[in-house]
Amino acid sequence: MKKYTITKGCGNSKYAICAFDNALLASGIADYNLIKLSSILPAGCSRVDTVDLPKGSFLHTAFSKYIENRPGITISAAIAIAIPKDKTMPGVIMESSGSYNEKVAVELVASMVEIAMEARGITEFEIIKESITMKTKDGFNCAIAAVSIW
Repeated sequence: MKKYTITKGCGNSKYAICAFDNALLASGIADYNLIKLSSILPAGCSRVDTVDLPKGSFLHTAFSKYIENRPGITISAAIAIAIPKDKTMPGVIMESSGSYNEKVAVELVASMVEIAMEARGITEFEIIKESITMKTKDGFNCAIAAVSIW
């Protein structure tokens, strides 16, 4: 695996799974078979803007999602990657989602990757953060933030 992209999106529908699918459509990764990852970015990966695999391909993805069906609620999803300055070492990915604002979501994932790097004894690293927030409407609402790796 040599490439990764960070995406995010929101979706709404009368069904929870369709709200999730609409969030995936908004994020640009709906037409792939997502394989859920835990929390490691392989060493030497390069960030790109979009997935360049044929639609229908398997796509390894770490993601956070939050689905809510009460209108007027603020929901967020966030993801952070800590990338060591030593490019031979893997990075760490952390996700967070919930009924809180974007500032809280970003602070949570940033803190999580810092703790993960400290546990690994890595002191020099860059943190990349992405998040999305929405105010829910009628029906089901979904916020997703993801890192896809291939």
